[in-house]
Amino acid sequence: IYIYDQNGLLDFVCEKLHSRQVEYIDLQTWGYVNNGFKGSAIISATFWEHDVFTPTGLFVRNILGLGAVSIERTGTRLGEDVPGDEAAGSRGIPFETDRNIGLCLGGFRPVCPGQPLWDPQP
Repeated sequence: IYIYDQNGLLDFVCEKLHSRQVEYIDLQTWGYVNNGFKGSAIISATFWEHDVFTPTGLFVRNILGLGAVSIERTGTRLGEDVPGDEAAGSRGIPFETDRNIGLCLGGFRPVCPGQPLWDPQP
């Protein structure tokens, strides 16, 4: 998970999830993501093995499903939990890989422990 603000990359977090595993993240527990934070997050899978084979045992492809939802609560004073407050959910929007565009993270290139550094070839 890469967290950005208007100045660029703030931080990144590496986690390992297995098939059909879910992670819930409360951003209020992160010191730099305060109420009113304006920024973005990118959730990216760096490695996976979900091989699909034909009934005869031939490899077809390596498949990955990744989803994200954000929930935002507003309308309460200082985060007070009262009946009738407002909650909104937003779905994560997937980006399609375009092989004609190089990856440009702009500055520091985060690498998760145990993962190889990926260098796209021009």
